[in-house]
Amino acid sequence: MIAGSPTSFWFKMGGTVVAPWEAHKKYMESKGEYEFIDDTHIKINMQSGFYTGNTYYFEIVKLDEKEMVLKTNFQKIQMRKVED
Repeated sequence: MIAGSPTSFWFKMGGTVVAPWEAHKKYMESKGEYEFIDDTHIKINMQSGFYTGNTYYFEIVKLDEKEMVLKTNFQKIQMRKVED
């Protein structure tokens, strides 16, 4: 699943996640793990890269085969499925 700039998460099988971005024409990324806390919430814990040590909690507004929508009290992130 990916979202448009500036927020992008690549959710991989097995509970891993990558958060890529570009700065000064250089590609960088943070890596971590995600888990579904319950039916309506996801936790993302970044373990390497720029966002090391950051933990994010999102409400899952929508989740199906093609789209995922995550929400916090200040943003809504619409993501779509892409193939590797």
